[in-house]
Amino acid sequence: MKVWHTADWHLGKRLHEQSLHADQALFFEWMLGEIERRRVDVLLVSGDAFDAANPPTESRALYYSVLTRLAALNVQVVVTGGNHDSPSMLNAPKDLLEALRIRVIGELPEDLSDALIPLGPPEAPVAVVAAIPFVRDNALRQITPGLNPTERQEAIRTGLHELFHAAGAACKATYPGLPALAMGHLYAAGTQLSESEREIQVGNLAGVEPSTFPAHFQYVALGHIHKPQPVAPHIRYSGSPIPLSFSERDQQHRVLEFTIDSGQISAAESVHIPAIRKLVQVSGDLQQVRERLERLPANGRLSTLIEARLIIEHADPAVTLNFSQLVEQFNAVHSDARIVKQFIELTGDRSRATDILPDADLKQLQPSQVFEALLDAEGIEDRDVLREAFQELIQELQQDERA
Repeated sequence: MKVWHTADWHLGKRLHEQSLHADQALFFEWMLGEIERRRVDVLLVSGDAFDAANPPTESRALYYSVLTRLAALNVQVVVTGGNHDSPSMLNAPKDLLEALRIRVIGELPEDLSDALIPLGPPEAPVAVVAAIPFVRDNALRQITPGLNPTERQEAIRTGLHELFHAAGAACKATYPGLPALAMGHLYAAGTQLSESEREIQVGNLAGVEPSTFPAHFQYVALGHIHKPQPVAPHIRYSGSPIPLSFSERDQQHRVLEFTIDSGQISAAESVHIPAIRKLVQVSGDLQQVRERLERLPANGRLSTLIEARLIIEHADPAVTLNFSQLVEQFNAVHSDARIVKQFIELTGDRSRATDILPDADLKQLQPSQVFEALLDAEGIEDRDVLREAFQELIQELQQDERA
């Protein structure tokens, strides 16, 4: 039996307001072709199939289209819920999908045995997987008032340890003699995060240790962390199949493949996913950014997405305006590339409120008082326009907070 491990599709994800739907559709075309060519028998999807609880219609349509095509290839599929998924949405077509050999575990079932899924022919299964979805804190422990952050994280770690060890014991008792796998959507201690996990909700950060998973599990297919990496030789994150942030632009995306033969599970091997879209970062002063944009190589199958970073020593309204105009002009002229993220990095010393008002209790001050002190410190005399602009920003911020 040949098994593929993937996770963190994040259907519906936008990269700085740029839809990634086309990227995801192309990934699935590649995946389905490789699954057919390699004769893969089982696909494990370890959480975060979607990026939000209420994903766009086109993302739902793509998800069900892929599942239908996998069923046509006679591939058994197991999908677990992640912290971004809506358990009720994933579970809604559960009975219909089971008729296609697709099992969905959107949330931890009350009876743990319902999360144990035999792999292979129903009459002669080859292995069993404990399909554990993302588990929220209140499902792991009793809420105890007064826990400090350290005690809270330790309680979560203990709950996960007990859960996976109970699942291992249940596999051993219910399916004796069969090799056992586990699926999980969680944060393991020591793993490397990327920018996309900071942009989205990482979920609980009570990093678990390899000992969380009992030795009975010969392979643990993890999701939740977007950078592919091992926690232990048999405990692996597959990572996300496409870049979800500019920090992942040079990352080699992959799915993990292993075989189950004669009761043994082979070491997982990486199947590299071809690059679908080029992500580029350009940085420097205004002239350097302009020149580097002009020297961009031709795009690939989809338009190139660009992060433009202007690096200057001190804030300069004229330079900022020129930078904004450069971005607007570039996006207006180019159809095969688009700047979707722009920001300014100041390298000089920046004043802090504590520097301006060293003896004040900042909690007792209004923003306007700090702003006035800054104007004093900078020796700015013509203040009316700046005050008006500052008040507009404060009002917008307050409106956003109320919304």
